[in-house]
Amino acid sequence: MSQTGSKVQDGGQKEIGFDVFSYVHDSRQTYGLRAQEYTRYRRYCAHHLRTVRKSAKMTQGSSKAYSKNDVTAEVASTPEHIEILVLEAERAWAYAMDLRELYSRTEEPRQRYHLIRRLRAASKAGEQLAAVAGSVCNQRTSLSCYAYWLQIRAQLHFELEEWEAALDCAVFCCVVSKQLGATGSSQQQALAHSVIETLDPIVRLAAYQVRMGGAQQLQPSAIASQWYTLHMKNDPERVGRVIDGFATVDASLKLLGASNDGQSVSDEQDSSFENGLQWRGGRVSFTNSALSSQIENAEAQLSQIIDDKALFRTDAPDALVKDVSSSFKKVGKTARSCVADALAASAKVGSAATDKLSSAYLLVELYSICALHAVAVNRYVQQADKIAADLNVAPGDSDTSFGKTSGAGNMWFAGDIEAASSACGQTKNTAKKVTIDRLAQGTQIVLLYDMARKSIEQLGSACSRVLARVSPSAGGSVYAQQIVDEVATASLYYS
Repeated sequence: MSQTGSKVQDGGQKEIGFDVFSYVHDSRQTYGLRAQEYTRYRRYCAHHLRTVRKSAKMTQGSSKAYSKNDVTAEVASTPEHIEILVLEAERAWAYAMDLRELYSRTEEPRQRYHLIRRLRAASKAGEQLAAVAGSVCNQRTSLSCYAYWLQIRAQLHFELEEWEAALDCAVFCCVVSKQLGATGSSQQQALAHSVIETLDPIVRLAAYQVRMGGAQQLQPSAIASQWYTLHMKNDPERVGRVIDGFATVDASLKLLGASNDGQSVSDEQDSSFENGLQWRGGRVSFTNSALSSQIENAEAQLSQIIDDKALFRTDAPDALVKDVSSSFKKVGKTARSCVADALAASAKVGSAATDKLSSAYLLVELYSICALHAVAVNRYVQQADKIAADLNVAPGDSDTSFGKTSGAGNMWFAGDIEAASSACGQTKNTAKKVTIDRLAQGTQIVLLYDMARKSIEQLGSACSRVLARVSPSAGGSVYAQQIVDEVATASLYYS
């Protein structure tokens, strides 16, 4: 259900890995919360908790006598120990949510008191989870457990109408979750954003209750960013009295960003996607830092061959152009893989942020396709024009028009077309490689322009295929529809 495991630290001690967000999401969706059946989910947590405790040899006495057996940092050594703490928190949280639904129907005060007691129990279990994970788990698991505890703590303060504390906990949970999503996979990004979206009502109402200026006109993400920058980072002592370990975790977030190629989340920036591509006057933002590096490398190689005019010289080595094409093919392959991951994450979590992310990766794929075909077409056309200039032949000349194959002035041209046809047929039938340099110059011109025309046709079909999957808002940022019109115009010209 979740990715768990452990790896050895430098001192010989094992670091526990446990994907808390994925585990909690899968459990809730599988065992009742898809239909808001909190009672069913609580019973599952209680039953599975007994099973996991028995498996980890952490049972609490027998049927005759109860003996408390807490999971501490000294005892925890496997993912099962972390799972026990998560299930204890989930069991109490599910009971609290069940009581909240009951209280909304009856408004009986005792049910509200019981609800708060269950939320306190869930918060206590979450705090213990965060403490144990901070000692025995890897950095990502530790931060995930901390964010999970903050989410429950924010709900507790919200029910108690402690608005400032609720806002502090909710905002810091959003900050931690956003950083975890920005440095993780597409699925981790979607899970992190689902956590943030569940806290949006708390952030909005708590900001209104504390009379935060301009909160009514801002989105929850902007409220969180502004509150974190102005009221939490500038007053860590106050926040430290509400949130244990605030300064330590805040420093860990910066280290996490630095250890992931510097892709840390900017406090002032609303966007959750820190990597990006500047294209056609717009910005395509995404999270994959490896893809961003591949784009930079491909663009650097393209700039080099443009500066050296390698695309325009027939004597330029083909290796230069092949290297550029290979780099853009790698960009397209990575983008397609990211699209598949984003769509799988969106199907699992259903986050609006993941839908936006999949469109961003589709636009990167479109960019790589356009760049590949632009390089190929420029290469073909420039080589054909160079050969035509050597022959003193200009496209569109009345005596030597490339569209004619009859007349005294074009007899050499008709012969070259026959040679090209037979060469192509020989290549298809006998699989014998025939290079364009071995053909007559007139044939080379015909084939080069025909290759350019076919490349543009392939570009048109590829653009239509990709743009059919891109959301209109994302495509509008780079004027995607104009690409189709430009390709259609070029196709008519070369036809």
